[in-house]
Amino acid sequence: MKIPCCIFSFSGDALPLRECINGAIAAGLVPYVFDDSNSPLPRHMITWIVENGGFHISTTFNRNGNLNGTDCAIGIVRSMIQAMILCRSKIALKIDSDTLILDASPFLEMSTGVCSLEHNRRDAFGCCYSLTMNDAIEVFMHLSDGENIPDAPEDLTIWGAICELGLVHKMHNFNPSGGVFSAVPQSFLPVDCEKFAVCTFGNAPRTAHGVTSSMQKVNKYLQNKPKYDRKIL
Repeated sequence: MKIPCCIFSFSGDALPLRECINGAIAAGLVPYVFDDSNSPLPRHMITWIVENGGFHISTTFNRNGNLNGTDCAIGIVRSMIQAMILCRSKIALKIDSDTLILDASPFLEMSTGVCSLEHNRRDAFGCCYSLTMNDAIEVFMHLSDGENIPDAPEDLTIWGAICELGLVHKMHNFNPSGGVFSAVPQSFLPVDCEKFAVCTFGNAPRTAHGVTSSMQKVNKYLQNKPKYDRKIL
């Protein structure tokens, strides 16, 4: 079964997006890039996505900057449902364009998120999470019936709805020694990223070029390893 990896992008993501997609494909996922029609990716990037096994879909929902607002959260969940239908999948992952997924398996059993009790972030991070089809439909209906809060972050909005609805889910806590996810510092060795299933690189004060360079370094390292060392679905 093919599993969609939903990436919500815009013109400013053109640099790291290529590496994000390469990572998703290497992890056995099908990239679905949901572009912002108000600030779309350049045409050459859209062509590259399609030529390299991904799908490009233009969206019109208001993102209020960096994926904020109840309407934005509804648009994200609706898009994930669309990707599941197109991929004939019962679950979909969502990752940010500045994030590499090395191993999707921790997210495939049920709706799954990541948090950090160590840094007082008990709610889910938006860098990577998954929703089942049933849960996505429940969340979509729940949010659609509520009021629009323009500045509500998408991750807190979606996972707040999951908790309010009492939906069974899994949450992985950050562990610096290894595990499901980590925010990668500016100075690192690619081998360090192998301890995690998901690595996000966009933490301040990095630039788009710096993020892209770091992601490329990890992808190249993994590509040069024997194939049996890479976890494939």
